[in-house]
Amino acid sequence: MDNRVRAEYGNLPNSAYIIGRDGRVFHKQPWMDSKLIEPPLKALLEMNGRGGETPPQFATGSFRRAGSGRFDASKPLSAYRDAPVKITDETEIAWLKDLSEARKLSREAEVPLLIEFYFDSCSICAAMAKGPLRDPSVIALSRKYVTVKVDLDTQAGTALAEELELLGSPVFVIYNPGGQVLIKQSGYTETDILTSLLREGLDRSETSPQSK
Repeated sequence: MDNRVRAEYGNLPNSAYIIGRDGRVFHKQPWMDSKLIEPPLKALLEMNGRGGETPPQFATGSFRRAGSGRFDASKPLSAYRDAPVKITDETEIAWLKDLSEARKLSREAEVPLLIEFYFDSCSICAAMAKGPLRDPSVIALSRKYVTVKVDLDTQAGTALAEELELLGSPVFVIYNPGGQVLIKQSGYTETDILTSLLREGLDRSETSPQSK
């Protein structure tokens, strides 16, 4: 096996594609979920195996795509305050390593906190780091957050993950400055979903009373 098909379809470790009899991609999931894959499979069978040029949309994970009406996508980033985190590389997210420091900065600057839970041998974490987390739109949105990585191989990381009832890795958690959990997203997250998540986190943080 040379992994050619995997490489041509995004090089993700557990993705799923459904292709109709007409050779068109009917549905894709960046991280395959057996419960979520069933509806598109049934739908394609009911369509005699041909999805056509505009197949119906199905859920791909725990976070809905942009356009769901849950946030104001037209609001400029300039409307949100920048996080007081030192930028050493314009092409990278400015990840902190100290969670206590990150929480303090978030609270004092009144900007939301973004945590990535990971561990070193996580292949999905590595794929995220090389892909969506290096996208300019994601990096631009991250400047509005205090961003910190939490290692799941540490005792503190494991304890916090258990407290939040997190499963798998990576997991992204957004808090408002007051320490309230706003959003949790697990598994590989495509760029468009990740930007939607970060934008919604900004909106929710701005309107949640705990952040005032």
